[in-house]
Amino acid sequence: EWGSTVSLNYFQCSNRTICLSSRSLCDDFPQCPEGDDEAFCEDRRDICSEYKIHDRTPSDEALCLFGDYQAETKPFTLKNSPVYPPRKAAEINRIHEQSTELHFAKNTRHFETNDFLLAWHCHRGLYAQLWLSPTSLSYQCFCPPSYYGDRCQYQSERVSLTLGVFAADSRMLYEIAVSLFDDDNDRQEIYATEQVLYLPTQKCSMKYNIYLLYPTRPKNMSKNYSIRIDVFKKISLEYLASWSIKIPFLFMPVNRLAIMLRMPAYRMRNVHNCASSCQNGECSKYMNTEEFFCQCQTGWSGARCHIRTDCSN
Repeated sequence: EWGSTVSLNYFQCSNRTICLSSRSLCDDFPQCPEGDDEAFCEDRRDICSEYKIHDRTPSDEALCLFGDYQAETKPFTLKNSPVYPPRKAAEINRIHEQSTELHFAKNTRHFETNDFLLAWHCHRGLYAQLWLSPTSLSYQCFCPPSYYGDRCQYQSERVSLTLGVFAADSRMLYEIAVSLFDDDNDRQEIYATEQVLYLPTQKCSMKYNIYLLYPTRPKNMSKNYSIRIDVFKKISLEYLASWSIKIPFLFMPVNRLAIMLRMPAYRMRNVHNCASSCQNGECSKYMNTEEFFCQCQTGWSGARCHIRTDCSN
Protein backbone atom coordinates (compact mmCIF):
# COMPACT_ATOMS: atom_id res chain seq x y z
CA GLU A 1 0.00 0.00 0.00
CA TRP A 2 1.18 3.48 -0.86
CA GLY A 3 -1.29 5.57 1.17
CA SER A 4 -1.94 8.96 -0.34
CA THR A 5 1.27 8.93 -2.34
CA VAL A 6 0.74 7.43 -5.80
CA SER A 7 3.63 6.79 -8.20
CA LEU A 8 2.81 7.51 -11.83
CA ASN A 9 5.11 4.66 -12.84
CA TYR A 10 2.92 1.94 -11.32
CA PHE A 11 -0.44 0.35 -12.12
CA GLN A 12 -3.05 1.76 -9.71
CA CYS A 13 -5.85 -0.48 -8.48
CA SER A 14 -9.41 0.85 -8.66
CA ASN A 15 -9.51 1.45 -4.89
CA ARG A 16 -6.64 3.95 -5.36
CA THR A 17 -4.67 2.67 -2.34
CA ILE A 18 -2.62 -0.10 -3.93
CA CYS A 19 -0.11 0.26 -6.78
CA LEU A 20 1.44 -2.67 -8.62
CA SER A 21 4.39 -2.98 -10.95
CA SER A 22 3.94 -4.61 -14.35
CA ARG A 23 5.54 -7.72 -12.89
CA SER A 24 2.23 -8.38 -11.09
CA LEU A 25 -0.07 -7.95 -14.11
CA CYS A 26 -1.71 -10.96 -15.79
CA ASP A 27 0.10 -13.48 -13.57
CA ASP A 28 -3.05 -15.41 -12.48
CA PHE A 29 -2.76 -14.00 -8.94
CA PRO A 30 -5.24 -11.14 -8.36
CA GLN A 31 -3.65 -8.59 -6.03
CA CYS A 32 -6.11 -5.72 -6.42
CA PRO A 33 -9.20 -5.98 -4.15
CA GLU A 34 -11.47 -5.81 -7.21
CA GLY A 35 -9.21 -8.07 -9.30
CA ASP A 36 -8.73 -5.39 -11.95
CA ASP A 37 -5.05 -6.34 -12.39
CA GLU A 38 -6.28 -9.55 -14.06
CA ALA A 39 -9.60 -8.36 -15.55
CA PHE A 40 -8.22 -7.16 -18.89
CA CYS A 41 -5.88 -10.11 -19.51
CA GLU A 42 -8.32 -12.52 -21.21
CA ASP A 43 -6.16 -15.50 -22.28
CA ARG A 44 -2.86 -13.62 -22.22
CA ARG A 45 -0.49 -14.34 -19.34
CA ASP A 46 2.88 -12.91 -18.34
CA ILE A 47 2.56 -10.24 -20.99
CA CYS A 48 5.59 -8.36 -19.68
CA SER A 49 7.93 -11.32 -19.85
CA GLU A 50 10.89 -10.77 -22.17
CA TYR A 51 9.87 -13.94 -24.01
CA LYS A 52 6.50 -12.38 -24.99
CA ILE A 53 7.97 -9.26 -26.57
CA HIS A 54 6.75 -10.22 -30.07
CA ASP A 55 3.19 -11.03 -28.92
CA ARG A 56 2.32 -7.78 -27.16
CA THR A 57 -0.42 -5.43 -28.26
CA PRO A 58 0.07 -1.64 -28.05
CA SER A 59 -1.92 -1.69 -24.80
CA ASP A 60 0.36 -4.39 -23.43
CA GLU A 61 3.40 -2.31 -24.29
CA ALA A 62 2.02 0.62 -22.31
CA LEU A 63 1.21 -1.56 -19.30
CA CYS A 64 4.68 -3.08 -19.30
CA LEU A 65 6.23 0.33 -18.75
CA PHE A 66 4.82 0.46 -15.22
CA GLY A 67 7.12 -0.02 -12.28
CA ASP A 68 10.60 -1.43 -12.02
CA TYR A 69 10.14 -4.32 -14.43
CA GLN A 70 11.94 -3.05 -17.49
CA ALA A 71 13.71 -6.07 -18.89
CA GLU A 72 16.84 -5.39 -20.86
CA THR A 73 15.67 -7.06 -24.03
CA LYS A 74 18.38 -7.76 -26.57
CA PRO A 75 16.96 -7.97 -30.10
CA PHE A 76 18.16 -10.68 -32.47
CA THR A 77 18.91 -13.23 -29.75
CA LEU A 78 17.73 -16.83 -29.53
CA LYS A 79 15.72 -16.03 -26.40
CA ASN A 80 13.43 -13.78 -28.43
CA SER A 81 13.04 -16.23 -31.30
CA PRO A 82 10.34 -18.90 -31.52
CA VAL A 83 11.43 -22.48 -30.98
CA TYR A 84 12.40 -24.08 -34.29
CA PRO A 85 11.66 -26.76 -35.12
CA PRO A 86 8.53 -27.06 -32.95
CA ARG A 87 9.10 -29.36 -30.01
CA LYS A 88 6.54 -31.91 -31.20
CA ALA A 89 8.05 -32.09 -34.68
CA ALA A 90 11.54 -32.37 -33.20
CA GLU A 91 10.47 -35.36 -31.09
CA ILE A 92 8.97 -37.09 -34.15
CA ASN A 93 12.13 -36.47 -36.16
CA ARG A 94 14.28 -37.78 -33.30
CA ILE A 95 12.28 -41.02 -33.18
CA HIS A 96 12.53 -41.35 -36.96
CA GLU A 97 16.28 -40.81 -36.87
CA GLN A 98 16.73 -43.40 -34.16
CA SER A 99 14.76 -45.99 -36.14
CA THR A 100 16.83 -45.45 -39.30
CA GLU A 101 20.21 -44.96 -37.66
CA LEU A 102 23.12 -46.75 -39.27
CA HIS A 103 25.03 -48.82 -36.75
CA PHE A 104 28.69 -48.89 -37.54
CA ALA A 105 30.08 -48.49 -34.05
CA LYS A 106 32.46 -51.41 -34.57
CA ASN A 107 34.15 -49.60 -37.43
CA THR A 108 34.34 -46.27 -35.64
CA ARG A 109 37.75 -45.01 -34.67
CA HIS A 110 37.37 -42.67 -31.76
CA PHE A 111 39.39 -39.51 -32.02
CA GLU A 112 40.72 -39.65 -28.48
CA THR A 113 44.29 -38.59 -27.88
CA ASN A 114 46.29 -36.64 -25.40
CA ASP A 115 48.93 -35.70 -27.95
CA PHE A 116 48.93 -31.92 -27.75
CA LEU A 117 50.95 -31.75 -30.96
CA LEU A 118 47.82 -32.58 -32.96
CA ALA A 119 46.37 -29.24 -31.90
CA TRP A 120 49.04 -27.56 -34.05
CA HIS A 121 48.94 -30.04 -36.92
CA CYS A 122 46.67 -27.76 -38.99
CA HIS A 123 48.28 -24.46 -37.98
CA ARG A 124 45.35 -21.99 -38.23
CA GLY A 125 42.79 -24.68 -39.13
CA LEU A 126 40.88 -27.45 -37.37
CA TYR A 127 41.91 -31.11 -37.36
CA ALA A 128 38.74 -33.18 -37.60
CA GLN A 129 37.29 -36.53 -38.61
CA LEU A 130 35.89 -36.88 -42.12
CA TRP A 131 33.56 -39.78 -42.96
CA LEU A 132 34.19 -40.96 -46.53
CA SER A 133 31.60 -43.75 -46.21
CA PRO A 134 29.80 -45.61 -43.40
CA THR A 135 32.90 -47.78 -43.00
CA SER A 136 35.71 -45.42 -43.99
CA LEU A 137 37.09 -42.60 -41.86
CA SER A 138 39.97 -40.20 -42.38
CA TYR A 139 41.30 -37.05 -40.77
CA GLN A 140 41.49 -33.73 -42.53
CA CYS A 141 42.41 -30.11 -41.90
CA PHE A 142 39.59 -27.61 -42.32
CA CYS A 143 41.08 -24.21 -43.14
CA PRO A 144 39.67 -20.70 -42.70
CA PRO A 145 39.38 -18.61 -45.89
CA SER A 146 42.65 -16.82 -45.15
CA TYR A 147 44.69 -20.07 -45.29
CA TYR A 148 44.93 -23.11 -47.56
CA GLY A 149 46.96 -26.29 -48.03
CA ASP A 150 46.67 -29.81 -46.64
CA ARG A 151 47.76 -28.46 -43.25
CA CYS A 152 46.53 -24.85 -43.69
CA GLN A 153 50.17 -23.86 -43.94
CA TYR A 154 49.86 -21.28 -46.74
CA GLN A 155 48.32 -17.82 -46.56
CA SER A 156 45.73 -16.88 -49.19
CA GLU A 157 46.43 -13.65 -51.03
CA ARG A 158 43.62 -11.40 -49.93
CA VAL A 159 42.36 -7.98 -48.94
CA SER A 160 41.74 -7.61 -45.21
CA LEU A 161 39.21 -4.81 -44.84
CA THR A 162 38.21 -3.26 -41.53
CA LEU A 163 34.98 -1.34 -42.01
CA GLY A 164 33.80 1.26 -39.50
CA VAL A 165 30.27 2.61 -40.00
CA PHE A 166 28.11 5.34 -38.53
CA ALA A 167 24.74 6.61 -39.74
CA ALA A 168 22.73 9.81 -39.91
CA ASP A 169 19.47 7.91 -39.32
CA SER A 170 19.83 5.58 -36.32
CA ARG A 171 16.45 3.91 -36.99
CA MET A 172 17.27 2.57 -40.43
CA LEU A 173 18.48 -0.95 -41.23
CA TYR A 174 21.25 -0.93 -43.84
CA GLU A 175 22.53 -3.65 -46.16
CA ILE A 176 26.21 -3.17 -47.06
CA ALA A 177 27.61 -5.05 -50.07
CA VAL A 178 31.41 -5.18 -50.47
CA SER A 179 32.92 -6.40 -53.77
CA LEU A 180 36.42 -7.04 -55.07
CA PHE A 181 36.40 -6.54 -58.84
CA ASP A 182 38.55 -5.89 -61.91
CA ASP A 183 38.29 -2.22 -62.83
CA ASP A 184 40.40 -2.23 -66.00
CA ASN A 185 37.91 -3.45 -68.62
CA ASP A 186 34.30 -3.13 -69.71
CA ARG A 187 33.18 -6.31 -67.97
CA GLN A 188 34.15 -5.22 -64.43
CA GLU A 189 34.23 -8.84 -63.35
CA ILE A 190 33.50 -9.41 -59.65
CA TYR A 191 35.81 -11.87 -57.88
CA ALA A 192 34.66 -11.81 -54.25
CA THR A 193 31.69 -10.39 -52.35
CA GLU A 194 30.58 -10.03 -48.74
CA GLN A 195 27.37 -8.62 -47.26
CA VAL A 196 26.76 -7.26 -43.77
CA LEU A 197 23.73 -5.85 -41.99
CA TYR A 198 24.11 -2.62 -40.05
CA LEU A 199 21.57 -1.52 -37.44
CA PRO A 200 22.85 1.70 -35.81
CA THR A 201 20.85 1.32 -32.60
CA GLN A 202 22.48 -2.06 -31.91
CA LYS A 203 25.91 -1.75 -33.55
CA CYS A 204 26.78 1.92 -33.31
CA SER A 205 30.47 1.45 -32.54
CA MET A 206 30.98 -1.95 -34.14
CA LYS A 207 33.64 -2.63 -36.76
CA TYR A 208 33.39 -5.29 -39.46
CA ASN A 209 36.42 -7.36 -40.45
CA ILE A 210 36.04 -8.68 -44.00
CA TYR A 211 38.27 -10.98 -46.07
CA LEU A 212 38.15 -10.69 -49.86
CA LEU A 213 40.17 -13.40 -51.63
CA TYR A 214 41.84 -12.92 -54.99
CA PRO A 215 40.57 -15.38 -57.64
CA THR A 216 43.94 -17.01 -58.47
CA ARG A 217 47.09 -18.10 -56.65
CA PRO A 218 49.20 -16.12 -57.13
CA LYS A 219 47.04 -13.15 -58.06
CA ASN A 220 47.32 -11.63 -61.53
CA MET A 221 49.52 -8.56 -61.06
CA SER A 222 48.38 -7.09 -64.39
CA LYS A 223 44.83 -6.61 -63.12
CA ASN A 224 43.54 -3.34 -61.70
CA TYR A 225 41.79 -4.61 -58.57
CA SER A 226 39.44 -2.30 -56.70
CA ILE A 227 36.90 -2.50 -53.91
CA ARG A 228 33.40 -1.18 -54.30
CA ILE A 229 30.99 -0.70 -51.42
CA ASP A 230 27.25 -0.32 -52.13
CA VAL A 231 24.70 0.56 -49.47
CA PHE A 232 20.95 -0.13 -49.60
CA LYS A 233 17.97 0.20 -47.31
CA LYS A 234 17.40 -3.35 -46.13
CA ILE A 235 13.60 -3.24 -46.00
CA SER A 236 12.89 -1.62 -49.38
CA LEU A 237 16.26 -2.43 -51.08
CA GLU A 238 16.41 1.21 -52.17
CA TYR A 239 19.91 2.11 -53.37
CA LEU A 240 21.62 4.87 -51.35
CA ALA A 241 25.31 5.31 -52.13
CA SER A 242 28.60 3.75 -53.29
CA TRP A 243 32.29 4.10 -52.43
CA SER A 244 35.32 3.16 -54.53
CA ILE A 245 38.59 2.10 -52.85
CA LYS A 246 41.81 1.52 -54.74
CA ILE A 247 44.16 -1.19 -53.45
CA PRO A 248 47.69 0.16 -52.92
CA PHE A 249 50.88 -1.93 -52.89
CA LEU A 250 49.43 -4.73 -54.97
CA PHE A 251 52.70 -6.69 -54.69
CA MET A 252 51.95 -7.47 -51.03
CA PRO A 253 50.27 -10.84 -50.33
CA VAL A 254 47.86 -9.30 -47.82
CA ASN A 255 46.51 -5.77 -48.28
CA ARG A 256 45.12 -4.35 -45.03
CA LEU A 257 42.72 -1.44 -45.38
CA ALA A 258 40.68 0.50 -42.83
CA ILE A 259 37.69 2.52 -44.04
CA MET A 260 35.18 4.69 -42.18
CA LEU A 261 31.78 5.18 -43.86
CA ARG A 262 28.99 7.60 -43.07
CA MET A 263 25.62 6.11 -44.08
CA PRO A 264 23.31 8.63 -45.80
CA ALA A 265 19.63 8.80 -44.89
CA TYR A 266 18.62 9.23 -48.54
CA ARG A 267 20.19 9.02 -51.98
CA MET A 268 22.25 11.99 -53.09
CA ARG A 269 21.39 12.97 -56.68
CA ASN A 270 24.03 15.57 -57.48
CA VAL A 271 25.38 14.14 -60.75
CA HIS A 272 26.37 16.78 -63.28
CA ASN A 273 28.38 16.36 -66.48
CA CYS A 274 28.52 12.59 -66.13
CA ALA A 275 31.49 11.12 -67.96
CA SER A 276 29.99 7.62 -68.21
CA SER A 277 27.70 6.49 -71.01
CA CYS A 278 25.17 4.20 -69.34
CA GLN A 279 23.10 2.16 -71.80
CA ASN A 280 20.83 0.32 -69.36
CA GLY A 281 21.41 2.12 -66.11
CA GLU A 282 21.78 5.44 -64.34
CA CYS A 283 24.93 7.49 -63.98
CA SER A 284 26.05 7.91 -60.37
CA LYS A 285 29.02 9.38 -58.54
CA TYR A 286 31.08 7.73 -55.83
CA MET A 287 30.80 9.33 -52.41
CA ASN A 288 34.56 9.51 -51.81
CA THR A 289 35.99 10.33 -55.25
CA GLU A 290 35.21 12.43 -58.31
CA GLU A 291 34.70 9.31 -60.42
CA PHE A 292 31.42 8.32 -62.06
CA PHE A 293 29.99 4.86 -62.63
CA CYS A 294 26.85 3.23 -64.04
CA GLN A 295 24.25 1.91 -61.62
CA CYS A 296 22.79 -0.87 -63.77
CA GLN A 297 19.18 -1.95 -64.03
CA THR A 298 18.17 -5.48 -63.09
CA GLY A 299 19.49 -7.96 -65.64
CA TRP A 300 22.42 -5.84 -66.85
CA SER A 301 26.08 -5.57 -65.89
CA GLY A 302 29.38 -4.17 -67.15
CA ALA A 303 31.01 -0.76 -66.95
CA ARG A 304 28.33 0.74 -69.23
CA CYS A 305 25.49 -1.65 -68.29
CA HIS A 306 25.81 -3.13 -71.76
CA ILE A 307 26.12 -6.83 -70.86
CA ARG A 308 22.93 -8.78 -70.32
CA THR A 309 23.04 -10.97 -67.21
CA ASP A 310 21.90 -14.56 -67.71
CA CYS A 311 21.04 -16.15 -64.35
CA SER A 312 19.58 -19.32 -65.88
CA ASN A 313 22.92 -21.09 -65.50
